[in-house]
Amino acid sequence: MIEPSCLWRYIQHKLDILELGRTDVKDAVILDAGCGFGMTWLVLALLGAKEVHGVDIHAPWLHTFEVYLAELNLDLPVYPAFGDVARLNYPSGYSDIALSIEAVSHYRCVLGFIREAHRVLKKGGILLVADGNNKLNPLRAVKVRRIWRRFEEGPPGEVNGHKVKTPYVVMRREIIQQEFPQLNELEHPLAC
Repeated sequence: MIEPSCLWRYIQHKLDILELGRTDVKDAVILDAGCGFGMTWLVLALLGAKEVHGVDIHAPWLHTFEVYLAELNLDLPVYPAFGDVARLNYPSGYSDIALSIEAVSHYRCVLGFIREAHRVLKKGGILLVADGNNKLNPLRAVKVRRIWRRFEEGPPGEVNGHKVKTPYVVMRREIIQQEFPQLNELEHPLAC
């Protein structure tokens, strides 16, 4: 079960991105590149998009979204498509908006995506790219390092939405003690 506050944060994140990009999706034909499970499609369709076409190279993710759509039993203008974002199967000038949210850092060919997005956009169309996974983003890097450090060193508890049960340093020590009980504390490779 998804917590309502998590769902609202997800929707608010998408609204913030659209606002920062000065993008109105009402009555727009949208191409969502690297769409994953398609949750962004739902938000865009519910915000009034005319059509939302999602493209992803991972067929199981698209299948999962198709199952979600069937379960929701809503008549939404969303169209999943298997494909490479660097070789889009849409005519030139097809979409009003091309977007890539939290996906561009995973593309095999970013330049190919940009070329294809340019090609499928109508004149004056909007390309909107947002990706907090970018390791060059200093705020993201600090957050990720904090999470890694907490998983490595502890203490147990929650850090940025992740639950640390047992720090890795403790897990390694327990494995060594279990596998090599004859070693005393000073002989351990992890002894400081």
